Amino acid sequence: MIVILNPANQSYDSTDILLEFTVSENATLAYSLDGQTALPIVGNLTLVALSNGGHRITIYATDQLGNTTEETVYFNIAPFPFLTVIAAITIAIIIGASGFILIKRKKPDS
Repeated sequence: MIVILNPANQSYDSTDILLEFTVSENATLAYSLDGQTALPIVGNLTLVALSNGGHRITIYATDQLGNTTEETVYFNIAPFPFLTVIAAITIAIIIGASGFILIKRKKPDS
């Protein structure tokens, strides 16, 4: 029996994800990311530089009799949109400053 502890079925803001799992018996292990060819593994590992969007990871365990079990998890990479937030703040500052300058110009001097 395979239990995938991480990643969970959720969104992550990092493109590096820890693949963490347990297997209930001695087995030869492999994993496949997004349907690619299965690669052998011996334990937990970090998946690096994953692209934005949805991903699927499957872990395979083959016992000494040749029986294979698998467990799959789906997750999403969605980094925090820092550039969008910075752009929105910059636009708000420019609009605010422009409004202040216009009000200052229209105000009659005393």
